[in-house]
Amino acid sequence: MKARNIILLVISSFLLLSCYGDGTGLKRTCENLYGLDPKKDLILTTQDHVDQVFTQTHVSGNVYIGHCPDKNSSRITNLNGLRNLTKIDGSLLIFETDISVLDGLDNLQEIGGVLSIYMNSSLKEIKNLNALKTVNELNVFGNDKLLHINGFNNLTNCNTTLTINVNANLETIEGFNNLTYIGEDLSIMSSNKLVMVNGFDSLTHVGKNLLFGSNILIKKIEAFNNLKTIGEDLDFRYNWGLERFDIFPNLETIQGRLIIENHKALQSINGLTNLTLIGNQLYIAENPKLSDYCGLTQLLQTEGGLQEGDTGSPYNVPYFVIKNNLYNPSRQDLQDGYCSE
Repeated sequence: MKARNIILLVISSFLLLSCYGDGTGLKRTCENLYGLDPKKDLILTTQDHVDQVFTQTHVSGNVYIGHCPDKNSSRITNLNGLRNLTKIDGSLLIFETDISVLDGLDNLQEIGGVLSIYMNSSLKEIKNLNALKTVNELNVFGNDKLLHINGFNNLTNCNTTLTINVNANLETIEGFNNLTYIGEDLSIMSSNKLVMVNGFDSLTHVGKNLLFGSNILIKKIEAFNNLKTIGEDLDFRYNWGLERFDIFPNLETIQGRLIIENHKALQSINGLTNLTLIGNQLYIAENPKLSDYCGLTQLLQTEGGLQEGDTGSPYNVPYFVIKNNLYNPSRQDLQDGYCSE
């Protein structure tokens, strides 16, 4: 089984048990539910289990920390027993623990699969993962009391996706300052208390989509200053507090779509000053205070920067859509210098 599929098994198994209980006929073992192999994976379901592995430096399989329905599980409150761990060939899954501050992984440098921090109801802070250099995929999801993410400052590559989604009370995301490459998606979504994103200073490439949406309190983003290329879409939606789109000053290429939609407070797009190519569609809509598009001047005056007409089959949508904002310039208006009202 591919390592990145383990987190999907965790989520789907949780939903199955919630909906059907014992009626499915599924044998409720941690191994079956989460795709684990007790012969090679390290399965830690009690605090004693965590404390007893303090001599271990390398795990050739996966490490699972948390609740298992078929085992004598107790709530895990710290990971201090893992302080000597430096390498995990598979995935590290931290699921339904009572940890309040995620530390104890100070020396962990490499995760070959997924790092998933999922549904830890007491978790307030993620820090001290600054030794970690490589991970295939990173997911932080459904940690309702999580307030701060600060760290990952030696992480250089995330080979597939980096996801920070549905953390209801998350206020700040900082760090990731040596991360240069994300192979697939970067997603920061549905954190209703998020007010600050600061970091990602070395990130130059996102292989697929950059998704930032439904973070309703954030007013300003101080990150992504050196991002140059996005392989598919740059998608910003429902960030109701965002006042200025003055980010991505060095972004040159979006191979898919640029979408800026449904921002109640957004007044100006003054970032994107080096953007010269959108491969598919520019779509800016439903921003009732938006009247300044001057950051797009370079794009509209660059030959080939944005095509005319429609995108073609199968969707046949227009390449250029600006509508239902305070000011709705045409493509020609922007080319003629009428970028604000």
